Amino acid sequence: MNRVLSISSVYEIILASSQVDHVDLLELIEKIGDMIVHTEDQARQSLSIEYSGELHSIDSDIGISVALVVNELIHNCVKHAFKEGAEGKITVCLQKDGPELEIQVRDDGIGYSPAMKPSLGLDIIRMTVENDLDGEFSIQRIKEGTLASVRFPYKR
Repeated sequence: MNRVLSISSVYEIILASSQVDHVDLLELIEKIGDMIVHTEDQARQSLSIEYSGELHSIDSDIGISVALVVNELIHNCVKHAFKEGAEGKITVCLQKDGPELEIQVRDDGIGYSPAMKPSLGLDIIRMTVENDLDGEFSIQRIKEGTLASVRFPYKR
């Protein structure tokens, strides 16, 4: 259901703006993140999410792919990084690096382990980033939690 709602978020932002073929990436990320973190069951109310970065307008077709990826990354944080009822923080950072955009999703949860069984969510992320965005995806355990990074050219 979250995947469908993430795609619909792209269209909501497009309809609310004056540009039909572009979407504001930071606004899109915030809409998706807030939807996931603030609508999960009551046991997850102790999670917070923060955003940083500059506003970047991207083509709406790229926005749809980014919406799917961001949905999966944040949903994975909520679902896997924190034990039920545990406090936690998710940080989403958007930054421009030359002709590429990088989206980093970081949590302060239990940390990613490559030994974990493969998941549909990570498969969706990898395929979407590589095939639709012509980009790169990485995920790693960091000192306090997990860092997932997506880099892709923002202009076609």
